[in-house]
Amino acid sequence: MKKKILIISPQKWTNFYNSKHYYAIYLKKIGYDVYYLNPINYIFSKQFKFCEIKKNRLDIKIINVKIYLPYRLSRFFKFAFNLFLNFSLKFKKNNFDYIWNFDEKNFNLVNFFYSKKKIFQVMDMMDEKISSEQLSQIDYVITLSKELIKLPSDKKVIYISHGLSHFFYNKKKIFKKKNRKFKKKIVGIYGNFMSGRFDLDSLNEVVKKNSNLIFRFYGNKSQNHPYTNKNEGEELLRKITKINLNKNTFFYENLPKIKLSNSLNECDVFLYISSLQKNIDAHKLLELISFGKPILTSKFQNYKNNKNIIYFPKKNNSNDFNLELKKILKNYKYFNKKEFSLLRKKFALNRTYEAIISNILKKINE
Repeated sequence: MKKKILIISPQKWTNFYNSKHYYAIYLKKIGYDVYYLNPINYIFSKQFKFCEIKKNRLDIKIINVKIYLPYRLSRFFKFAFNLFLNFSLKFKKNNFDYIWNFDEKNFNLVNFFYSKKKIFQVMDMMDEKISSEQLSQIDYVITLSKELIKLPSDKKVIYISHGLSHFFYNKKKIFKKKNRKFKKKIVGIYGNFMSGRFDLDSLNEVVKKNSNLIFRFYGNKSQNHPYTNKNEGEELLRKITKINLNKNTFFYENLPKIKLSNSLNECDVFLYISSLQKNIDAHKLLELISFGKPILTSKFQNYKNNKNIIYFPKKNNSNDFNLELKKILKNYKYFNKKEFSLLRKKFALNRTYEAIISNILKKINE
């Protein structure tokens, strides 16, 4: 009989996959019966029933829970969730082998369902500290770093890295050999530009100082994207529009995965300037590392000891990024030599979702 897993996510199921989606996809692939709980819908949503469970094209069961309350009362989130989910008897009858919660702001949701094992996975910084009592109700805590979560003890903590999807390592089938059409070096910037994680002002300064280079921006620049930072949306869009005024910039949005991989592979170097004060890791970084090209980024804790994987400027400002970028391109044969390229590709291939999830399953089943 298939083991049943409920994934609790702070982000709804969309075609814009992130780590939660990839976990669900791989667990389904290896034979688990996967349920994926979307964030709660409010009164203005079209859903009529208290709870609906529908299979998507990947045969993953997507759960939508409806709350009949105005948005203004959403601060009573937990009360409303318990009240209306109790009415959802069809869903309530489901017992699970694993509850896998990725929702850092609502980590107590793991205790609302019956399961043999409860897992809490932390991928972003948590402001709230988990008490000893709350920790005792969780079987395993999975995280990128101990700095992301304040724990009263190291009880059953599993440390992992971000995962690499098959779109970024099955390159023999994806990449096409073709003659290089571009004489200018291409700098690739990849991610969600509406997330608030990029220092767009510094990026603009670097672009303006390097008119001899082509800058390609791959990723979201729309306020309607499901993962847009709603609080900063208008300001972020203004900054992106300012960057796009430069003649040497090109934006690529919502490219199919294979086309995205091919286009990213045409870049000579990648650039990632973060706006965050503390950087632990970034999902997109691992995907960029898999191409084997030089990467210039803000300092990330999980990469500080990985020589020649990625490169950092002395300070996180446009001037130092510009100096370091010029240094890399001036000595490009050295920074892009085969030895370093293979090192980067191997680093990424050791961190596929298959490898990471298999390792987690071994530990939680021991």
